[in-house]
Amino acid sequence: MKVLVVSVVMESDTFSPVKAGLEYFYQGYLLFGKKILSYHRGKNTEVGGFIEQAEKEKMELVPIISGYCGASGILKDETLEFLKDKILSRIKQIQNFDGILLALHGSMVAESEDDPEGVIIEKIRELAGENVPIISTFDLHGNVTNKIVNNLDGLVGYRTYPHVDFAETGKKATQIMTSILKKNVKPTMASVRVPMVLSAVNMQIKNKGPMAKIINEVKSLEQKSKVISSSVFAVQNWIDIPDMGFTAVVITDEDIDLAQREARRLAKVAWDLRNEFEVDLLYAEEAIKEALVTEGGPIILVDFADSISAGAFGDSTAILKTLIEMGVPCSVALTITDPEAVEKAIKVGVGNEITLSVGGKMDPFNKPIEIMGRVRLISDGKYVLKGPALRGVEANMGRAVVLKVMDRIDLVITEIPTCTFEPGQYRNVGVDVEDTKIVVVKAQHFFEPAYGPITRKIIIVNALGVTTPDFVSLPFKRIRRPMYPFDKKMDWQP
Repeated sequence: MKVLVVSVVMESDTFSPVKAGLEYFYQGYLLFGKKILSYHRGKNTEVGGFIEQAEKEKMELVPIISGYCGASGILKDETLEFLKDKILSRIKQIQNFDGILLALHGSMVAESEDDPEGVIIEKIRELAGENVPIISTFDLHGNVTNKIVNNLDGLVGYRTYPHVDFAETGKKATQIMTSILKKNVKPTMASVRVPMVLSAVNMQIKNKGPMAKIINEVKSLEQKSKVISSSVFAVQNWIDIPDMGFTAVVITDEDIDLAQREARRLAKVAWDLRNEFEVDLLYAEEAIKEALVTEGGPIILVDFADSISAGAFGDSTAILKTLIEMGVPCSVALTITDPEAVEKAIKVGVGNEITLSVGGKMDPFNKPIEIMGRVRLISDGKYVLKGPALRGVEANMGRAVVLKVMDRIDLVITEIPTCTFEPGQYRNVGVDVEDTKIVVVKAQHFFEPAYGPITRKIIIVNALGVTTPDFVSLPFKRIRRPMYPFDKKMDWQP
């Protein structure tokens, strides 16, 4: 069994004014050929899962490309063309392969193409022909279009949020591929689109949460005869394109009627739970007050509106400004992205004081603020992730400085927006989060597996930004209506 591997992972936020170019992949990683296998082996990534399962199945993997950009604004057309050309030209050079494994995100949007992943999959299908099985993994927040479903033999999504099952998802896709190549199954796949966008704020897959109920249905469905796999894709909250929404996908063994019937049932389960995803949130001042009256720490303030893991810049000043205005009396740690401020602080040097204009230079909902502090540390900003999410992957904040503000705020200023996955982001620059009262994270829920064991309380802050939790307030112009929760009185039947 000879199987090609193609992986390009990027999530777009169409409300971001910054367009992602090839340099965004180089800040993450962009690998070709055999380097892909050595990089991903043993890591908690989808490709890492491909490798682990393929070795068990005696499957030969032929790596084509592996690129990771994370979350950003929309992709530049020229970068999409570059990636597409690299994928297709390298596939053309390979002869006599049996299948193709893809690891994609599902919510990528380019300047002139709303469904670039669908286009890439379609072009790969044209090259491979109808008889070569193509299986893809998608993020739980992927956007599944008809073009994607029509050109795949199987689509497998994450079942955790915060996401920690990257490798497990990759292994499952590889198992399905093996079953197809050994002629054990003949997959038939159906999908049902639901006109709704579920808020990521209350989407953690916990025992009693609404998403847990949906995922339990997904898992139980796979216990039925002839069902190979089932997945749901809740879609990114911040993409404004016409063809988007929640999708249920079911794969069966040569029984399309069963796949369609169960996909409709799964979609209806999700629709009926839609109102349970709504939650009330605190604004910055209220959240800080609650943190201050909570005994012990650390207390996590989640800057959801500046979530780097969803495409924000990490340069919102909303919480920092409020902390300073309130004269917060305790220890605080937070990050902000500002390469210009980093450069100035490095020139001043460790131990010296400086007045800087920081943040608010990229996020259209925030403005820079002026602060004074002492440069406490300068770092190259690189560290290896050791927590449950993407274990073993190197993170890169670019050059980073720690500025001590008001003698109690450790402000970590970075050159590159970096997802908050774990305390290592702070520990890398000498900030002891376990001994800090208030810790600000610029993420959705990805930090929870690593921070959970050391955290006293988690408070999500309601603020403006390109990833605001109140996404309905953003100027959506292209989505098809009616769409829940924009149209709460609408009715829908699968």
